[in-house]
Parts: sequence; structure tokens; C-alpha cells
Amino acid sequence: MLQLLFLLVVLLLGESSLGVLAVICPEYLGVTVTKAQLAESLQRTYGVPGKEQFTAAIDLAQTTVRRTSHSLIKFEIFPFGLG
Repeated sequence: MLQLLFLLVVLLLGESSLGVLAVICPEYLGVTVTKAQLAESLQRTYGVPGKEQFTAAIDLAQTTVRRTSHSLIKFEIFPFGLG
């Protein structure tokens, strides 16, 4: 029982330290992605053979957001007119 409690405390401390690390220096965790980097990454993987699930997920996200937004949200994955 004491081992389980110790394991839970260690896990809680680990998660907390990762949260603090994400707030203090997010660039080390890859959290700071610029719009240009995101667009380039999406353009590289969208519609590529072997990435059909990714393409289908992006298509679903676009149609879902377009259906639910009332021209208040502009959701463009491909800002350069590629999608």
C-alpha cells in the first residue's frame, strides 16, 4: 500500500514538473510553433500517400469548424491557397 502511495506521489511530482517546464520554457517541448512552421508541416503531410488518416482528419476538422462557425472564426490550414 505504501509503495502505491509513493508511486502516485512520484507521478504527481513528475507531471507537475513537466507542467512548470512547459510554462517556463515551452520551446524545449516544441510548444512554440509558428504559423509558418505549422503551415509548412501540414502542407508536407496533407494528401501524401500513406498519410490518408491525417488527410481525412484535417478534412473533418475543416468541415466541422466551417459548419459551426458563423463567419466569426476564420479557420485556414493552408493560408496560401493550397488546400
